[in-house]
Amino acid sequence: MSQAERIIQIIDRLSRYGKVTTKEIMNIYSVSDRQVRRDISYIKEKIEKMHFGARVELDYDPYDKSYRLYGDERELQRILSQNVIASAVAASSVNPLKEAFRGEDIKEGKVKYMSQATEMPDYSTFFSLMSAIEVKKRVSILYCRPKRRPFKRLVEPLELINYSSVWYLRAVDTQAYNGPEIKTYSLSRIKEIEVMNEFFEFTDTSELEKIDESGFGIFYNPKAEIKNYTMRFYDNIAYIVSLQVWHKNQSGRWIDDDTFELTVPATNDIELVSKVLSYGVKAEPIAPEEFVENYKNEIKTLKDKFGL
Repeated sequence: MSQAERIIQIIDRLSRYGKVTTKEIMNIYSVSDRQVRRDISYIKEKIEKMHFGARVELDYDPYDKSYRLYGDERELQRILSQNVIASAVAASSVNPLKEAFRGEDIKEGKVKYMSQATEMPDYSTFFSLMSAIEVKKRVSILYCRPKRRPFKRLVEPLELINYSSVWYLRAVDTQAYNGPEIKTYSLSRIKEIEVMNEFFEFTDTSELEKIDESGFGIFYNPKAEIKNYTMRFYDNIAYIVSLQVWHKNQSGRWIDDDTFELTVPATNDIELVSKVLSYGVKAEPIAPEEFVENYKNEIKTLKDKFGL
């Protein structure tokens, strides 16, 4: 177990029971007394550095030789969640650059990661899911979809994903109609969450790898057929798209000096229709036919809405 995983579990225990002892941590995680002190120091440092004046304190109680948590539990969850999110952003944006520069250090402040319309998660929900993922506990969620009644689901949380600046949970839906199924849930639509005292064992990591590698976008359906979706881009947009990587298995070609054709694999065209529309008259879908029809229907809906 890594230090990061252990620290998440220690904080979870602090949140639940209000205290932990050195002996308890040593026995549970098979670490030395020195390592326990390092972990506690790390937690105290994050509380102090990440949010000056936080309504949370972690102090040592010599009476029963325990570390006690005082103050606002949600504040601690927020601090830890922000730290994990910041680390995830750094890993996803800077690490590929380090590989490109053959491991040479990149000067701090010289590389920036900027994203528009970033969705910030509910930190209590984020922390609960993060803790449940670490200890492999099922969670009960109340999920709200647009224009539909909220419904409850018992899921086995596998990973948290930030895709296009929006947070998602990938989990096994244990109550799916045709049996357990991996699904993707938007964190902003999870209105209630309860970590259950039920453990699960998920070992099929190959299925997660298949999901990541096969379909374009976050709305991958493992039961749907993967198809190739082709689009054409014109003028200056053609040049811009020709330099972009939408999927590692994409293919592209220049039709002429002003027309670039891009093909990507996907199980549906939900996000592709939106992306093509975002380029206006300088982009259009080519195949398959259902992709073209869905694109036309979306344009018709827009025209009808605005009386054009």
